[in-house]
Amino acid sequence: MKNKAKLASAGPKTIFSVGLFPGRNQQLMQHLCQEFRVITFQGHAFEPTPGVKPELVEDILGEDELKLDYEEAFWEMGQFLEFTKSEIEKLFPDSSIPPLGRSEYKSFHASCFSAFVLAQLFRKLAKKVKIDMVVSNADYSGLRRPTIIEAKKLGIPTFNIEHSFFAARPALSALKSKSAYSNWFAISDYVNLDNHLEKEYWEALYSYGDVGGSVNFVVNGTPNDLSFDPAIAKTEALRSLGLKDEQFTVTVTSTWIEPHKPSVIIAGQIDHAEFFKTTLRALAELRKLNEKIQVIIKLHPAFARNPVWSDTVCYLERFAESIGLHIDLIAHAKLSEIIAASDLMICPHTSSLLWEFFLGDKPGIVLPLSSFYDVAYDRDKLNESNILFRENCMKYVFDKNELVAAIHYYMNGKNHSQYIEAAHAIRKENDIQLLTVDEKCQNICRWIEEFLSDNEQPKSSDIAVADAGPDSGSADWLFQTARQLIDAGKTREGLSLLNQVLRFDSAHAGTLNLMGDIYHQHGQEERAREMWQMAKGR
Repeated sequence: MKNKAKLASAGPKTIFSVGLFPGRNQQLMQHLCQEFRVITFQGHAFEPTPGVKPELVEDILGEDELKLDYEEAFWEMGQFLEFTKSEIEKLFPDSSIPPLGRSEYKSFHASCFSAFVLAQLFRKLAKKVKIDMVVSNADYSGLRRPTIIEAKKLGIPTFNIEHSFFAARPALSALKSKSAYSNWFAISDYVNLDNHLEKEYWEALYSYGDVGGSVNFVVNGTPNDLSFDPAIAKTEALRSLGLKDEQFTVTVTSTWIEPHKPSVIIAGQIDHAEFFKTTLRALAELRKLNEKIQVIIKLHPAFARNPVWSDTVCYLERFAESIGLHIDLIAHAKLSEIIAASDLMICPHTSSLLWEFFLGDKPGIVLPLSSFYDVAYDRDKLNESNILFRENCMKYVFDKNELVAAIHYYMNGKNHSQYIEAAHAIRKENDIQLLTVDEKCQNICRWIEEFLSDNEQPKSSDIAVADAGPDSGSADWLFQTARQLIDAGKTREGLSLLNQVLRFDSAHAGTLNLMGDIYHQHGQEERAREMWQMAKGR
C-alpha cells in the first residue's frame, strides 16, 4: 500500500489511547502498537507481549510536569458535586436526610476526580509530544470525556470505538417525545461502529438529537476480545462450564448504565433487583412445570469487584433459594463459552450482549428497566420499531406472564428454526459479516493509517457524515444565556452552558475568552492564558 510506505518514511504517527482496557481491547492495543507509537495512562496499562507495549504518560512527563494544579481540579470537582447535590435534592425534595453523605462524596470523588486529573496530564503531554490522534472507547463515559474535550480544543483528531449495543436499540419512532431522549452522544470526530444496522441508527440519532457539529460514522467492526466465537462448539462450551447438554440453557444477563445523573444510581439498583426477581420467578415457574431448563447468570464486568461481586452473588443465590430455584452458574467472565452454551438470553436493556447472542444464533428477550423505558418509549411500539424485534429475533416483555410465554415460544423447535432463518436473512440483507477480532483490528489500523497519511477521510472508507444539531446561531444564543447567568452571580449554571457551547463549537471565541476571564478571577493564570490563546486561534 503506497500510503503505508508514505507513513513509514515519515516515522510512526503518535496515537494517544484513553479507555482501552485489558480484558476487552488487548488485541486492538497490540495491533496499534505494531503500527504506531502509542501512549496511554499508567492506570490503563496492558500486559506487554514481545515487542508490543504502549508508552506511559507518567514515564514521558518530567517530575515537575507531573505536579498537578489541584486547585483547578478541586474547583472543577466542586462544581460537579454541587450539581450532584442539587439533582438529588430535586429527586427527594421532602427528605430530611442529607443529599450526600461522607461515603457518597468519597465514591463520587474517587470515580470522577481522576478524570479531571487525567485531562490535566493530557494537556501537559500535548505540549511536549505531537499527538496525531486520540483513540477512545465509549467517549461519552465520564472517565474519558474530559480528555476527549481537551483533544478537541487542541484540534487533535478523535476516534471513538463503540461496542455494539446500538443495533438492537428501539427506533426513534418509538420515543414518546424528542425531549424524552437524553443527549449522551459521542463527541469524537469519528465514531467506529460494528455494522450497518448500527450506522443507520446513529445517522438517524444525530439527525434527531441536539448534538451539534458533524460526526463521521465508520464501519470497521468492533474489536472486543470477549465476544461471540464461532469456533467454540456448544457441547465443548457446556462441558467447560460444567453444565448438562440435554437441557435448554437460559442465560440471564445484567447491564450497566453509566450514572450521568444521580437518579440513575438509585433507580438502576432498584430496577436491577426487580428484573432479577421477575426473571428468576418465571424460570422457577417453568421448572415446576417440569421444563428441563438450566440457568446461567452472566453479570456485567462492573460487578466483578468486591464487595460488589460477593454481595450480588449472595443476594441472587438467597433469593433463588427462597423461591425453590437452583442457579447452575453465576459468572462475570467466559462470555464466548456462555454464548456458545446458551439457547436463549434474557436481559434488562439493549446491551451489547443482545448483539453477540444474535451473531451466535441465540434469540434474546428484553424485560426492560422501567425507570428508563417507561419515561422514554411507547411500549406498544417497542416490538415493531426495530427489524430484529419485528422479525422475532428478539422480544420485549413487560411482566412475568409475558416472559414465561416468550421463553416457551423460543423453546418450541419450529419457532426456533424460524428464528434461525430470520436471523440469517437479516445478516445477509445488511451485509453483516462474522469477522474475527483480528480482522476488525486490522480494519481499524488500516483506516487510521490512511487517515493520518492523507490527512483527510480515507476515500475507500464506509463513512456517512451527518450534519446535525444547533447552528452557530444556537451556540451564540447559549453563550449569551450563559453570560447573563454569570453576570447574575450564577457562575455554576453559566459554566455548565459554556461547556455545552464548546460541545457544539470547540473554537467559540466568546466562550473561550469568558472562561479565561473566570479562570483569571479564580487565580488560575496558566489556564486563563491557555483559554485566551485558544480564543485567538493559536
